[in-house]
Amino acid sequence: MAIPANPDTSNSVGATDDASKGGLLNTGSDTILNGINNAIAANAEAAQTAATAAGTSASNAATSATNAATSATTASTKASEAAADAVNTAADAVSTAADRIQTGLDRTAAST
Repeated sequence: MAIPANPDTSNSVGATDDASKGGLLNTGSDTILNGINNAIAANAEAAQTAATAAGTSASNAATSATNAATSATTASTKASEAAADAVNTAADAVSTAADRIQTGLDRTAAST
């Protein structure tokens, strides 16, 4: 056993012996080293919790990006369908005009 540099008589820091209550590595009934271990463990747990939350956020962001890409594809498909409908409508109008000219129902065609 180490010889205390200053015997602990009032739970004060000063002894170099770990067994001395209030010694250099001891405060009250808990050693400072245990207190440090507890603080480190709490910080490690907090870091693990934050890492888990970050992983969840990253997963949610990836899901959102996938959903956005799907929506963009759907929008592009709908735009293409609308363009095709517009072309078909224009073609129908041209066909109708041609039909009128052929049947003589168009005033312009009848006057020429």
